[in-house]
Amino acid sequence: MTNKEAIQSSLPVDASDLIDKLLIDQSITGSDTYTASNKDSIEIATAYCLKALAFTNNFKEGGLAISFNTGELIKQANLIFKKHNLTTEVVEEKAQIKFDQLP
Repeated sequence: MTNKEAIQSSLPVDASDLIDKLLIDQSITGSDTYTASNKDSIEIATAYCLKALAFTNNFKEGGLAISFNTGELIKQANLIFKKHNLTTEVVEEKAQIKFDQLP
C-alpha cells in the first residue's frame, strides 16, 4: 500500500487531487510504501484532508447528490490533530443547521 492509498482508505470519497496537494504540502511522497514509521505523518495528512472535505460544498446535479456529514469529518480531524498536539489546527465544532428544499 502506498502513502496515498493509506490516506484514501480513510476518506469517505475519492479525493485524489486533494490528497496529491496535501502530500506535497506535507513533503510526503505519495508513491512511497506506507510503513509504521511514517504513520504519524500520514495520519496528519489524513486529518488535513478530512478538514478540507468538511468545508467542501455539497453537490447536486439531476438525480445525483453528494453531501458530507460535516460534523463527523471535523470530529475525526480534530481527534487526529489533538493526538499529535496540533491544537492550532483544531476546528471548533458548532451545531449544524440544514435547510431542506421544499418541493
